[in-house]
Amino acid sequence: MGGTSGDEVRREFKSLLGQAEIPMDNRLYDLRSAVTSEMYKAGVADLTLRYVTGHTTGDILNEYISFDPADEVQKYFELIRPLLDEIKLKAQSLGIHVD
Repeated sequence: MGGTSGDEVRREFKSLLGQAEIPMDNRLYDLRSAVTSEMYKAGVADLTLRYVTGHTTGDILNEYISFDPADEVQKYFELIRPLLDEIKLKAQSLGIHVD
C-alpha cells in the first residue's frame, strides 16, 4: 500500500533536520506532540490526525494535544460575539446602559 519503514522515516527526518539546521539530537517522537497540537488547533479532522500521526484510536490523541483553556474560551467568545453585539444593540435601543 505504499507504506514506508520506520528506518526510512527516521533517515528522512534526520535529512530534514540537517537542511533546516536543527540540532540532530531531536527525535521525530519529540515533535509529535507539537505537530499534533498545531494540526488540531488548525482544525484538522480527528480521522486525519489519526492517519498522519499513526494512531488507531482518538483517545491516544489526548496525550499529544495540548489544551489551552484560555484559548478555548477566547474561541467561544469569538463565535458568540455577533450574538452579544446584537444583545448590546437591543439593550441600548431599549435605553439600557451597557458597557
